[in-house]
Amino acid sequence: MPFFNYDRGKWPLVKVTLNGNIESDEDFNVFLHAWNNLYLHEQNFTLLFDARNFGMISIKYAIKMTFFIKKIKKNKPQFLSKSLILLKGRWLRFLVSFMFSIEKPVAPVYVYYTDNDDTNDVYYYHEKILSSPEDFSRFYPKPLNDL
Repeated sequence: MPFFNYDRGKWPLVKVTLNGNIESDEDFNVFLHAWNNLYLHEQNFTLLFDARNFGMISIKYAIKMTFFIKKIKKNKPQFLSKSLILLKGRWLRFLVSFMFSIEKPVAPVYVYYTDNDDTNDVYYYHEKILSSPEDFSRFYPKPLNDL
């Protein structure tokens, strides 16, 4: 069973649930391929990652993700409008910060760190970005004049 699930039922909001561990490079490549396929809609979309049940992920996959980010930045036009990442745990917090220190995101990324008792879904936090953006860690793309 894959470690991810893409739910496009509320398009242009795409809920991406991440559970367990990445078992192989092939699993990770399938995940990236599914992400890349979202561009085939040729419409703006928002990714809502729920990584609260994601396992202890190898730093290798954070590095591979930076190469993927660099690649999808070349997509013209760029349909990814923003991302939300819900996290639990210090290791994933470190990996996200590490990843975006190496490669800036394609679009703004809002990260929310939850505790074990949090039962709100990603759609709740997507709405919260508008009302309380200060509650999120934020990562932004490079300004166009810095490219």
